[in-house]
Amino acid sequence: MPAFRFPRMGTEPSASGGAPPSGPRMAISPGGGGFWRNAIIVFLAVVVIYLAYFWTIRREVVSPGEVLVLIKKNGNRSLPDDQIVVPRPSDLNRDSAAYKQWDKEYGDCNGILEQVYLPGTYFNFSPFDYERIIVKLSDTNADIPQGKVGVVVRKFGKPLDPGQVLADESRGQRGPLAKTLTPGTYFEYANTYAYEVKLADAV
Repeated sequence: MPAFRFPRMGTEPSASGGAPPSGPRMAISPGGGGFWRNAIIVFLAVVVIYLAYFWTIRREVVSPGEVLVLIKKNGNRSLPDDQIVVPRPSDLNRDSAAYKQWDKEYGDCNGILEQVYLPGTYFNFSPFDYERIIVKLSDTNADIPQGKVGVVVRKFGKPLDPGQVLADESRGQRGPLAKTLTPGTYFEYANTYAYEVKLADAV
């Protein structure tokens, strides 16, 4: 009578009477699919958060009849003396030397920027770096009506020389400028922190 043998754990006798498989059977499933799926989900979440940050936080909409005034607050130093307005930079393409001189004096200063930004949508002024102020033209005299002229008073810059009445804009002086504005809209003088426009009858 032949001896009966118990099969090894995890094996089955062969139907043909041959030798059973040498080891236990194992089910192998691919392990990389979960990693890439999670990576894609994280990537999409970052993109959505980044776009939401730009659209809800960085976006600033300036409507018609308005201008945007910026106060820079991420610089490393303050303006000299009693100045609070950063003059507009020179045109780099027209006068690179003047622009480099401006950048040396004011490029890293905190303060109210002289230049204004016209109606449109802006994404490049983070509220962490700039304080953003919307100014309505109706609250200024930068829109000169018919029958009137505008006298511009510059609020920032060097004081006038003794006996001087009109400011020399080329010297960066503060005071009434030696020019009048005819009827029309002058966005560059809508920054009420930097300029005051006084209306007078055109005679």
